[in-house]
Amino acid sequence: MADTVTTQVLVNNTRNYVVKLTNLSDGTGESLVTKIAASSTFGVHAKLWTVDYDVSGMTVQMFWKGTPNQPIGVFAGYATKGIEAGRFGGIWNNASSPTGDVLLSTIGAAANSSYLLILEFRLGIQIGT
Repeated sequence: MADTVTTQVLVNNTRNYVVKLTNLSDGTGESLVTKIAASSTFGVHAKLWTVDYDVSGMTVQMFWKGTPNQPIGVFAGYATKGIEAGRFGGIWNNASSPTGDVLLSTIGAAANSSYLLILEFRLGIQIGT
């Protein structure tokens, strides 16, 4: 068996990209799974603006893909506006040789553990600015 996961794009325009990610685990979990492939979405010129999350029975780690991958955050429990990075200009991709992809891993996933993540990105922003 495998975890039941979904990815739903809520907004995709020239300025914003918002995606909803879900997982209902059978205990398998996820390890560095590409959740957002930059080549088909927004490329490397984006910043993570906000993260809302509801994580139950596991912990979620998120990374920018690169050499090496760079951590974005660790999420457990529940928070609306868990990260409000927009107030300080967003979280940019600080990976060496960044691809823009967003990877996700789960820790301690057990049967019926779950997550819901809503990620908002601002697009067209140069890396490091």
